Amino acid sequence: MVEVLRHPKVEVISNADILKVEGFVGNFRVKVRKNPRYVIAERCTGCGECKDVCPIEYPNEWDLNLGVRKAISIPFDQAVPLVYSVNRDYCIECFKCVDACGTRKAINFDQQPEEVELDVGAIIVTTGCDVYEPYEDARYGYGRYDNVVTALEFERLITAGGPTTGHVVRSSDGKRPKSVAIIQCVGSRDVNKYEYCSGFCCMYGLKEAILLKEHYHDDVEVYIFYMDIRTPSKGYEEFYRRAREMGITFIRGKPSQIMEDPQTKNLVIRAEDTELGQPIEVETELVVLSTAAIPSKGAEELAGILHITRGADGFFMESHPKLKPMDTPMDGVFLAGACQGPKDIPYSVAQGSGAAARAATILSQPKWQIEPIVSIVDASRCRNVKATCGVCVKSCPFGAITAAAGQPAQINPAQCHGCGTCVAECPQGAITQMHFTDEQLFSQIRAALEKDPGEKILTFMCNW
Repeated sequence: MVEVLRHPKVEVISNADILKVEGFVGNFRVKVRKNPRYVIAERCTGCGECKDVCPIEYPNEWDLNLGVRKAISIPFDQAVPLVYSVNRDYCIECFKCVDACGTRKAINFDQQPEEVELDVGAIIVTTGCDVYEPYEDARYGYGRYDNVVTALEFERLITAGGPTTGHVVRSSDGKRPKSVAIIQCVGSRDVNKYEYCSGFCCMYGLKEAILLKEHYHDDVEVYIFYMDIRTPSKGYEEFYRRAREMGITFIRGKPSQIMEDPQTKNLVIRAEDTELGQPIEVETELVVLSTAAIPSKGAEELAGILHITRGADGFFMESHPKLKPMDTPMDGVFLAGACQGPKDIPYSVAQGSGAAARAATILSQPKWQIEPIVSIVDASRCRNVKATCGVCVKSCPFGAITAAAGQPAQINPAQCHGCGTCVAECPQGAITQMHFTDEQLFSQIRAALEKDPGEKILTFMCNW
């Protein structure tokens, strides 16, 4: 991240939102709002003296609210750029941070949002994913029992830079657990929740189990409840074998209920061991839930801004799963990482390199060739000339059509993707699609049925 920040040809705009994207491949105009930090980035040295004197603490979202942060802070310790920000929702404006900053005068409470426009040739979407929080699933007691945590919360506990400096403790009493159960496929592979496999849960469940064993050796008992262990990538099976050799207990079965002992706050897990073919109960001091990966917050809004589609699962859709796995239907917009679907680190790195190469193919060309399947307007039949119509403008999912009052509709061929929606919606039949006119379609039908029509089945299928 530091290398990216220092690269002479890379501009990092952080703490910002995308407001609007217009244009087409090779000629996008992106409006960005830079949100105020109330700290002047050019003057902040990241020394942290302002944080030390700040009297206000509030839950730290980076640590999944397991720890606290000050009202002036950085998002996380390795943040790039290393610039502090003031959270005005919690700041009491005591101005102790201003005094601590001294002669640098980096803190400015009068900062306002700033909008900038960027001209770019290609866009790569890398918004990642979020994790499911199973509050509504009563089976696991998440949110009701103190000692039931998600895998991401556990990750912050066992990390040296986390709120407990790497010491795994229970929320109920602050003591180290002597037994831990890790439950896989919480929310995922579930027809009532998220049908897909999140792909990397087995591996991070194994990783957390191994870390526990490495930290506490034989002083902790670790159980993994699973439906199927999936370790398909290079070296992953070896990692699984290593976990078994360390004495981690694998139980094939999905828990049906978790109950809490009100005295000890220990947790009793009820499940059916499908290998033994009988119900079992396991008592542990801590339960870790490996939850599903879900689309990131704001994905729906961004899809509308970029005019790209999402699948039924909410992740961004590629143009073609095999031939164009990193392209979107919008030329010049590419996908990388878990915004397209759950992916592990090696997959995301490889796809990031591929998306960069796809963008380079556009930026390196003086001209870009587009598909010839675009719509055209017959100006003599367009109703917008006599009365404001605009039906085609509203129906176009790519924003390719404009219609000024008293003028026929205009279609930008660089933005048109030949979906045909405007052709179907036009009440005057003034729009046709190149290579898909009525005359061409009827000619194809006649040619197809010229011989032995009674022995053929004619189907009409989407060009996409």
